[in-house]
Amino acid sequence: MPAESKDQKKNAIVDAIKPTSTMNSAQPAAPHCKPANKMKRRKTSKQEEKTPEQPKNTALPKSPTAKKKPSGGVLPETKDEIAKKDRNLAKSGKSALSFYGRNDLLNDDALLKQQQEAESSGDDQPKVKGRGSEIAQDNRSKWALNLLANPDAYRSIGREFLKNKTYQAANPDATYFCANMNKNRYGDTRCLDVTRVILKGRSPEDDYINANWIHLDDGFRYICTQGPMEETSEDFWHMIFTEKALVIVMICNFIESNEEKCYRYINPSKKLTFGPFKVTHREKKTIEGIGEEISLNCFEIAKEGEKEPHTIHHFQCTQWNDHTAPTDPRPYAILLKKVRELGGKDGPVVVHCSAGIGRSGSFIMMDLALQKIAKDPKTSLISVLKETRNQRASAVQGILQYLFIHIVVLDTLVLSGTISKDGLYQKLLSKYRGGLKAMEAKQAKKKEEKDRDEKGNKEENNNNNNADGKSTMCVSGIASGEKH
Repeated sequence: MPAESKDQKKNAIVDAIKPTSTMNSAQPAAPHCKPANKMKRRKTSKQEEKTPEQPKNTALPKSPTAKKKPSGGVLPETKDEIAKKDRNLAKSGKSALSFYGRNDLLNDDALLKQQQEAESSGDDQPKVKGRGSEIAQDNRSKWALNLLANPDAYRSIGREFLKNKTYQAANPDATYFCANMNKNRYGDTRCLDVTRVILKGRSPEDDYINANWIHLDDGFRYICTQGPMEETSEDFWHMIFTEKALVIVMICNFIESNEEKCYRYINPSKKLTFGPFKVTHREKKTIEGIGEEISLNCFEIAKEGEKEPHTIHHFQCTQWNDHTAPTDPRPYAILLKKVRELGGKDGPVVVHCSAGIGRSGSFIMMDLALQKIAKDPKTSLISVLKETRNQRASAVQGILQYLFIHIVVLDTLVLSGTISKDGLYQKLLSKYRGGLKAMEAKQAKKKEEKDRDEKGNKEENNNNNNADGKSTMCVSGIASGEKH
């Protein structure tokens, strides 16, 4: 075979480092094309069999200055050659993926191609090629690639949630919920008997609170509960004190849309008393990377007759509105990490919003999902949703919250260096933000129409009342003989 010219070698190298994703807008895939992992190998003609195999795009190109051995192998590259390659790849804008704490010069499109080739060959442990070495992907990165490999991932996630939206707990009994309706903020937010939190040191007639245990595989424990009401605030602090909870995550404001979502059970500016419990603010802390969206305060809870007070870390998320989800996943990825550092095994983490199912259930499911995919890269988040609902009825209320769970899980993997923040993940994040913006605009329009209708009905009722008043005066005047 004739020797390749310098120009031919240069072109081969440039081709080898181009992204290979079928989602590249410059080269759209034909409508009839199938994903690489589902395509059947076609039979090749004898003429095609003689054609030499082209180099795969998934591996880094060989240095053009590498010296060849007589046997055809390549000598290890020198430091200068590696540095030159690094500069060339940096100029080309390729992103780096980090695995087990090291950055390998890879882009996620090449990684995706490698994943598809491994699946088509039946290899259930695909490898990632780095500089002269192969690094096995961990289960989380494989899960992420399986999700992001689907160009229609955004719609697929929404469809699978709608299909399972009405799933109810395997054991739906809620007899204590029905027997204590005055202690439930909402009449349809059931507290399952099988996982309910039983208030310690109380009689059976007074041991109910609308709260459920959610246990994770590693022993980490959550309590998912409703926002305290004025009449249940003492029960809430009794639960915190007796269970020795270390963290409270509050995902709501006290007032939203002129409606109380949670009773003011804390106050950084003064001491509050709930029965035998006194709650005192001790310290306000900052969380690096979060800003003002999530606040962190430390409170001390003292009980009459008890020598030792109990300290609790209280996070409040103020930008996550009811029945929707935030735009930026990063604060919640950081919050998950902080919550993990502060509690869960020695004492539970208590999470609440208003009803204690939508925002609260979503946050806990994020952590449970990370546990599951670390064990099995083929984990479906629908199965995680069902496991969450088996412990807290109706957890995760809508498509946006279910989508946001996926986004935060992926962003947590970005934060830990498991996957790249660019490319495929960024495309899914952009679609999510676009869908969130459209949904919020739709909700705002509905609210505007509702407010307009209510205002119209109010004016109509006032006019009717005024007319009735005038008619009464006229009748009264005629009956008494008055002239008008």
